[in-house]
Amino acid sequence: EYCVGATCRRLSGRRVSLVFSKLRVRPWLPFVPWGLPDGVRLEAALPSAAVDALESLTSSAVYLETTYLDEGLRVARGPGGEIYVLARRR
Repeated sequence: EYCVGATCRRLSGRRVSLVFSKLRVRPWLPFVPWGLPDGVRLEAALPSAAVDALESLTSSAVYLETTYLDEGLRVARGPGGEIYVLARRR
């Protein structure tokens, strides 16, 4: 189980820059026979200064072009034409 968080900044009416800035993982450890207790997760986040620096360096190359957007869902294409479906957690 994993969750990736991103920081987005509006570049135009349909385009946002994207920096992956957070990660949460519930590791599966096959070498620990009893596993991990429920609710144990590893989390990491980049400091905001690092996110700002990455965004300024990559905004022209790492972006999403929105093709559909509502309150809970964004469908977009990346710079290579790949399709992303993003849902907002509530």
